[in-house]
Amino acid sequence: MLKDKKRPDAPRVETSVYDYFKRQYNIDLEFWYLPLVKTEKDGTFPMEVCHILENQTYKFKTDPEQVSLMSFSLEVPLIVSQTAAMIKFAVTRPPQRIQSVQDGVRMLKV
Repeated sequence: MLKDKKRPDAPRVETSVYDYFKRQYNIDLEFWYLPLVKTEKDGTFPMEVCHILENQTYKFKTDPEQVSLMSFSLEVPLIVSQTAAMIKFAVTRPPQRIQSVQDGVRMLKV
């Protein structure tokens, strides 16, 4: 829901993420159908506009009770800690990792 900043009393208008990024930043999202990335401060962004800096670390503990449903082709049991799943995914060889990502993208295309 967007608010018109020029007319604060105007009603909010519903818009898609694709339309918002096209209008606001002149970006044509190629992967508009993929899930969005939600930030700590409740920002929501399409994956393709997010970038991970080289050598960026993840300093937060993951939830050990979380059920990992995204085992991809890593043969990870369904119930594992997020930290263990993240470590197993991080040590995946690049050809396997790209295959996993491509499989995931294919699964999301409905």
